[in-house]
Amino acid sequence: MEFKEIGAEDFKKGVFIDFERYKKDFFNDDIISKFKGNLDGIVENDKKKFKVHLYEGSQKESLFFDEENAQFMFNDLDLLEKITIDGREQIRIGVRYAKKHEDRSIENKAITYFFTKNKEGHWLIENID
Repeated sequence: MEFKEIGAEDFKKGVFIDFERYKKDFFNDDIISKFKGNLDGIVENDKKKFKVHLYEGSQKESLFFDEENAQFMFNDLDLLEKITIDGREQIRIGVRYAKKHEDRSIENKAITYFFTKNKEGHWLIENID
């Protein structure tokens, strides 16, 4: 796949990923809802919403909340897979985004979300890297 770099003329704050296009048996409405909710929390600068589906004690907000007036545009996925490591299932979702800094400069980035099941069998975001 080819990914378009987001420039100042293309930047729109928000989540603009066509999730339907990526649906799979493991990338279902439950995972999509949790993933999108986390992204919405970032766009809305809402740490509480960002943390809803993170493992308790996760300190990942520094990835997105370190710059007070930064804005985010999530525009596509570049990785979507389900693997098993040491007997544990993991869903990896790579997301591409643009970050607009306070000085109006735009930085194109990508980051990967790692979902695993908790003790109760619910999928949660274990890591963002």
